[in-house]
Amino acid sequence: MNWIWILIRVTGLAGYFLLTLSLLAGIYRHIPRKKGDILAFHQIIGQVALLFIGVHACLLLFDTYQPYTLKSILVPFASPYDPILTGLGTIAAYLLLIVIFTSDFMKQIGRSLWKKTHYLISRFGCFLRFMDFF
Repeated sequence: MNWIWILIRVTGLAGYFLLTLSLLAGIYRHIPRKKGDILAFHQIIGQVALLFIGVHACLLLFDTYQPYTLKSILVPFASPYDPILTGLGTIAAYLLLIVIFTSDFMKQIGRSLWKKTHYLISRFGCFLRFMDFF
């Protein structure tokens, strides 16, 4: 049994699921009187999802069935295996990094710019996850 192959799939699906939970928590947070701990949950789940995505990408380096190089993981559309879908996944991971980074520096960049960036990237990332799923 190829444990690396299984771990690659499990970490990828877990990251995908956690991002969906984070997105739903972010939407749910905007319901009046429901803001308390939902924001913390939204942030923590997003960061845990980033961790799973990072592990997923690192495990791809050790896959024996379809070997990946560092370039094919980090550069969108450079993968020899299904370059369109892996490119969309790479772009979605970079967008998640931008969302988390700008959220950490929200006070420095201003709430208005942060809100616009967060909204646009979240919607585009949701679209990429939807496209990657099919």
